[in-house]
Amino acid sequence: MQTQYAWQRIRVSDFQLAEDVIREIFDPVLTQEDIAPDKALLKRQETEALRIFKKSVEEKEFAFAEDVELVVKSAVIKARNRHRDLLDRDLKFLRGQMLTGADQIHNRYIQLLLLTLELGQQNLREYEERRARASRNPDKAITVPSLTFAQNPLLAYLSLHEPLQQAIAKYGLSFEDGEEKANVKRWFRELAELEFFAEYQKKDAPSEEEHREVLLQLIKHFLFKNQSVGQYFEDLDLNWEENAEVLRSMLRKTIKSLPVDPEDSFELIDLSPNWEEDRMFFEELFDLTLEEDERTDTLVGEHAKNWELDRIAATDKIILKMAVTEMLHFPSVPVKVTINEYIEISKQYSTPKSKHFVNGMLDVIAEHLKTQGLIRKSGRGLIDNK
Repeated sequence: MQTQYAWQRIRVSDFQLAEDVIREIFDPVLTQEDIAPDKALLKRQETEALRIFKKSVEEKEFAFAEDVELVVKSAVIKARNRHRDLLDRDLKFLRGQMLTGADQIHNRYIQLLLLTLELGQQNLREYEERRARASRNPDKAITVPSLTFAQNPLLAYLSLHEPLQQAIAKYGLSFEDGEEKANVKRWFRELAELEFFAEYQKKDAPSEEEHREVLLQLIKHFLFKNQSVGQYFEDLDLNWEENAEVLRSMLRKTIKSLPVDPEDSFELIDLSPNWEEDRMFFEELFDLTLEEDERTDTLVGEHAKNWELDRIAATDKIILKMAVTEMLHFPSVPVKVTINEYIEISKQYSTPKSKHFVNGMLDVIAEHLKTQGLIRKSGRGLIDNK
């Protein structure tokens, strides 16, 4: 959805850049004539060319009128070519960004698991450093931290989990260089000050439930709330804030399902059970939503009772357009599934009232499309489609 929103803004920008082609052609300063340019004529031709160019973009069926001057026609053609090239370039870029963004979620998931392990290792380093300092300075009161967290059996299981180590290597992840180590050291000391962690560290023999609970609290109260950790991941990933909820859920599910016995099997969470299939779905939905933009815009406008189209939140409008496109073009997806999924998206990405608006709009539009015979479902798509 973020990609669709970016596309709306880029379309406006690309249109303006294409208009600049016309303005440059009729700019008196840039003309190559030997005699002084006729500024009034150039201004008239520029205005006419801009008008025709805008019309050519807005209308699917476009042809030049017979009386259009050759110089105006030439300028419009150049602007149209520039516009098409810009849109093609940006479309490829955004599609790539969309897919890269999805891949990045799994990258961050693995990196957060690695950071959790590194915090355990830092606990061990702090213990060894302070114990060594205490032995060198027996007269000084040096507090040696507990090793309870470092010895958490769930962390021990993760550290030996071969698929996790393979994923860490695949993404080239590490907290080994000087700055990264300094970050981990600072983060551990900030973690140690939190009440839930301090209480856990005092336990001599925590239960399996307590070992698991401290990791869940670490996720809830530290990894996604510590300002320094958040800034670190924001610097790496512009979508960090948007993806945080998904990552939090992935980490919680991982910790809840982690075994203690090293002989027990465990699988990391994949972003998708079948990424290649989902990748194709993302690309197709993205392309079709853009192709159907005019049609879905009209549908939303016709059914937005008491709402002017330009007053609907941009995010809500994109959600509705994507949902309607999915209803029209993906016969295997039940209508109710589409509606429920986009209601959930509206809860996460739009305004507090959006879920009711999106729900009501999609119900009405879906009924209209069914009545018109425009929704054709098959296979699994027939489930709950009455």
